[in-house]
Amino acid sequence: MSGIVLINVVMKSIQTHIYIIVALFLIAFLGGCKKDELNSKELLAYTKASDGKNSITLNLTISPLITLGDSTARFPMYLTRETSVDVNLTLQSDTSLVESYNKANNTSYELLPNVNYKFSTSSLTVKAGNFTSLDSLELQIINTKTLTGDKGYLLPISISEIKSDDKGVTISSNFRTVYIVVMSKVLNIDSSNMPFTDPNLDRTGWTATASSSYAEELGASNVLDGDHNTSWFVDNESQPYLEIDMGASKTIKGFSIVPNYGFVSSIYDFLSMEVFVSNDNIVWRSQGVYAGTATNSLSTPSNPDLKTVRFISPLAMRYVRFKILSGSNSYSGIGEIYAK
Repeated sequence: MSGIVLINVVMKSIQTHIYIIVALFLIAFLGGCKKDELNSKELLAYTKASDGKNSITLNLTISPLITLGDSTARFPMYLTRETSVDVNLTLQSDTSLVESYNKANNTSYELLPNVNYKFSTSSLTVKAGNFTSLDSLELQIINTKTLTGDKGYLLPISISEIKSDDKGVTISSNFRTVYIVVMSKVLNIDSSNMPFTDPNLDRTGWTATASSSYAEELGASNVLDGDHNTSWFVDNESQPYLEIDMGASKTIKGFSIVPNYGFVSSIYDFLSMEVFVSNDNIVWRSQGVYAGTATNSLSTPSNPDLKTVRFISPLAMRYVRFKILSGSNSYSGIGEIYAK
């Protein structure tokens, strides 16, 4: 009996090892299919970015005066091996791939609108005896001032058709698409910090809220009370913010801000802040970063050292958010906010 038991144990062990070997083979085979496709003996047409990836990211900084950054993407077409005849490849945007790309990459890009790009051509040719097209597809981003979404934009471009006397060439299933990602940020803060001469807007009905306050008497409402001796004040919070609801949409040129004079007769500066605007309190759009200077030590509540947040281009908004990025120390605050 002991011999039979031993044989069964050995057989089960062998069977187990066979299962493991088969499983490892399948994993290696299936996992390598996409990678090895271009190394197969098939004649395939494919495309990719110059660094071998299947995506190209264009980063734009958009100002009312100028757009900075690279607004052009270029990439050629390829064959896995040469042919004796020309191969012409047609390309087109493939909007159906945006949703699947977002799911696969945990992103939420919007489709790049067709008014925001143009192609240099819709087809490229790989000449006989070559592996790569002589020219590259060139995609240019245009009308950049309308690209105001915070999520970024995506445009999949795929090989859609092949024309060649070589009937054996086919389109790669895994490398037929290049994804163009466009990320934009707005730069609408005038760095001159030039003071306003315009009168202050009426603030009747305006309300203010904040991420936190040091104490109840140092709350956000102090920035709208008309008293330069009071302030909104925070302590040891990373990037605190204050929001103002103007009750209705208004066209705003900018803001004059009284620094904090109200806490223990000391001045605690905000030195830089990012400014966001919204019309629905849901979708917020950054307008850039205000960079200021330390408050003049000789200034007083009655003669304040005003900080000027001036927009290069006036904006229609109902809500504005001031997010403090840096200050003189862990304490920070704002005395009063006037709109222009």
